[in-house]
Formats: sequence, C-alpha cells, structure tokens
Amino acid sequence: MRRLRVAAGFAVALLVTGILVYGTGWEAVVSSIRRADPILVAGGAVAGATMLALRALIVYRLLGPIEGSAGGTAFVGAFLAGYFSRSVVPWGQSVGVAVTAYLLAGSSESPFEDNAAVISVAEVLVFLTSVVVVVVGLVGIVANGSVDVSSSVTAGSLPSNRLKTGLLGALFAAVLVAASAVSVTRDGVARTILFGITARLEGALARLPGVERPAVRTRVRGFLSTIDDVAADRSVLLGAVTVALASWIFNALALFLSLVALGVDAPFAVALLCVPLSTVAAVVPLPGGMGGVEVFLAGLLVATTAVSGDVATAAALLYRLCTYWVHVGLGGIGATYVSATGVGLVRVDG
Repeated sequence: MRRLRVAAGFAVALLVTGILVYGTGWEAVVSSIRRADPILVAGGAVAGATMLALRALIVYRLLGPIEGSAGGTAFVGAFLAGYFSRSVVPWGQSVGVAVTAYLLAGSSESPFEDNAAVISVAEVLVFLTSVVVVVVGLVGIVANGSVDVSSSVTAGSLPSNRLKTGLLGALFAAVLVAASAVSVTRDGVARTILFGITARLEGALARLPGVERPAVRTRVRGFLSTIDDVAADRSVLLGAVTVALASWIFNALALFLSLVALGVDAPFAVALLCVPLSTVAAVVPLPGGMGGVEVFLAGLLVATTAVSGDVATAAALLYRLCTYWVHVGLGGIGATYVSATGVGLVRVDG
C-alpha cells in the first residue's frame, strides 16, 4: 500500500512536470537541455551533493552535546535514509523530522525525543537562514538593476530608489538575524510560546485512549530539555547557523550553474532569491514537492531574468536534477545501507 502511494505520488508529479514542459514548448525545452554544458551541469550536481552534506553537518553539530548520539557511518546512513523518505513520500516534508529522528535514535544510545529536538532546531535554523538569503538576493538584484522595482519611477530617480530599497532590505536582514539569535539562544518570547504550545499538546495527547500521561510528560520534557541544551551551547549554535548559510549558498550555486550551462547571463543574486522562495512549493503533497517546485521556480526565473519560458523551464529541470534527484540517489544509498544492516531500526526509546 505504501509503495502504491509513493508510485501514485510520483506519477502525479511527473504529470505536472510534463504539463509544464508541454505548455512552454517541449521541443524548445529539450533542445535547451541538450545544448547545456555538461561540465557545468556536473558542477551543479557536485554543488547539490555538497549542500546535502552541509545539511547533514548541521544535524551532526547540533547532536554534539547529546550524550550517546549517532556518529560515523551509522549517522550518515540514518540521515541519508531519513532524507530519502522525506524526498520520495508524499507530505515527506511533514514526516521527515519524525522518520529521521527515529532512524538516528535506532542508530545510537540517545532517545527519540532528543534526536527529534535536534532535527527540529536544524529545520528552524535552515528556515531562518533561508529568509536571510532571500533578502540578500533581493538586495543584490535591486542594486544591480536586474529587475524594475517600479514602473512609475523615472530613469533619473531609479538608482536612488534602488539604494533605499537595498538599505531597507539590509536593515530587515540585520533585524532578522538579531531576532533569530535572541530567539534561539536566550529565554525569551519564542521560548515561552514554545513551552505554552507544547504544554497544551501534552494535555491533548494524554487524553487519547491508550496513552499514558507520565510517558507523554517524560517525552515532552526530554524534548524541551534537549532544545535548552542545544541553545545553551553558543559555539555549536553559531557553527550550525554558519553551516546552514553555507548550505544555501551551494544550493543557489546549483541553480546558478544550471543557468550558466544554458548560456543565461544572470547574477548570482537571482539564484539566492529564487532557490529559497521555490521551496515554498515543496509543501504540495507530492514527493519532494516535485512538479510544484519546477513550476514555481520557472515562473520566478521568468520574472527575475526575463528569459523565455522554455529556457526557464530547462533551468528549473536541470537545477532539480542537480539537487532533488542527486539527493534521492544519495538517500537511496543510505536507505539501502539501513535496510541491509538493520542500523537505525533497532529501538526508539532511551
């Protein structure tokens, strides 16, 4: 049944992608892809693989303070298998945290809730840094004059408006970084809200049939305690934020190289803006957001670079080849390792 669901999800995703290619002119899209520089495409694939390695490094660093956490090949196999599940299962973005936490717990002496807390923190850091990258990309595009920020602005006043927009964007990024640092490193509003929500969830779960309240309380408190432990280690947290930013740079590099491979002369800021924004489409209930991400990314490229729809579609497909499909391949190797060795499938309680 699960395999049928996965197959159905891929079928729908391929259909959506096929409609995109057909709608923009499949012959022109195929022709563009055939003319792409294979060396640059290979470079994009390396960038995509590096991005995945950096995402793994974020989790690995955050697991550092956790006693008995997974390491070595056990960690690599469990992380890749978890990433594989979130990439091929519909709604994988939603269940990815739980699956990866389960596999990491089974590969170590640390309990499930500790691993779930660490992965949750990693997801938050990746999201926050994505917003910073979007702002930097927008500032870069406006400063370079790659997009017309207002059709009503005269040519003489345009640079002034771009400068103002750039300064506002930089100010917003600075406020965002400061707020993020305060939220994740100090007891403040974010922590109070988190504890309040978790307390309500604890009460709701405890009322379910067959659920023991003490067990729920122990798990929830362990989850929150781990978040406190991770937030208390400033060096680990700062390192994780740095790695998260680097992962977005390599993610954007994959799109940039895909564009260059097609002969598109676009600034790197375009990739910095479009890549994080395109992840919004990953929420569609299809494997890895497949279909939705391609459509959304192609639209963003047309809007920001003024390239034709067929070239934008070709760039989106090449980018997804360098990232999503490379990740599926690497994740499949991890899943095969877990299945063959049984690592990560042993236990979930500590």
